[in-house]
Amino acid sequence: MKRTVHPEMHALIDRHFSGRISPGEERSMREHLPVCNSCHRYYERRVALAALDPIALNEDDRLAIGLGLERQRPGVGWTGVLMMAGSVVAVVLLGLALLPRGSQPPFVARGEETKPAGVALLVYQVTAGKPPSLAGDEIRFDDELAFTYRNAAAKKHLLVFGIDDHANVYWYHPAWPRAGDNPRAIPIEAGDGLHELREAVRHPIKGRMLRIVGLFTDRALSVRSVEAWLAQTRGLPAPLPGTLQTSTSFTVRHEGGGR
Repeated sequence: MKRTVHPEMHALIDRHFSGRISPGEERSMREHLPVCNSCHRYYERRVALAALDPIALNEDDRLAIGLGLERQRPGVGWTGVLMMAGSVVAVVLLGLALLPRGSQPPFVARGEETKPAGVALLVYQVTAGKPPSLAGDEIRFDDELAFTYRNAAAKKHLLVFGIDDHANVYWYHPAWPRAGDNPRAIPIEAGDGLHELREAVRHPIKGRMLRIVGLFTDRALSVRSVEAWLAQTRGLPAPLPGTLQTSTSFTVRHEGGGR
């Protein structure tokens, strides 16, 4: 039986691995791979080759470029910068101090994130005048943050929030712009691929450390129920029952010797 070959799709796969693919092309490639064994095998061969190449883009960088969250790789014939699809918004800071002022939430080093099997939350910083990029050890207090997630555990909902070392809580997803509301966890897609949360959110972080927490859950938990749990546990000593919890900590840089 003759094998079907799609040279145009092979070209998109090549562009994906060289960091030169656009978000629209990435979407077309991702939609095609599950229904074409030939192209899927070609993609897997490229994965194997990339693993042997010390200067190849890693998986997170490739997917970030495909989602438009990071500029494409220098030196491969591009001149533009891809920005995130969809609107970029700044959400009002609520700054709810849930923990006693004398009790600060524990923080772990950047290389010791909590990563339960089956889920992941990647954090991207959107700094004024620069393209979005995967966050490193340090972020600025006024950076917008954007997120992508993996959900091989097939959880149905996600909440994303931050806690700083002054015990302030910052809600990213769902947004909570009005104190009288009680928004619930956002619905998410299942799968091991990287899925984009399409809004970047800015909170002026007051502390010098920020822990970003992702709660993957089958229930549409409300922000108030999560905050009640935070008040009881005083800083996330254990995952909320029935959830998978990711946690990543960052140093927060304040210009001019801020707080």
